[in-house]
Amino acid sequence: MCHESVFSLLILVMTGTLSYLYCFLDADAFRQTVSENWRFSFKKQGSSPNTELRRT
Repeated sequence: MCHESVFSLLILVMTGTLSYLYCFLDADAFRQTVSENWRFSFKKQGSSPNTELRRT
């Protein structure tokens, strides 16, 4: 049962890392699309915690 928890956690970490890397890709169009999608999601939740991080 421990292995299942570690495996699901690993998937979450990998997904988060990929999403984070996608923010800094050179493809501006793709980056804009991802940013807009994330902003829309955060607007629905009423908060945008990653705004300061992405504004580099």
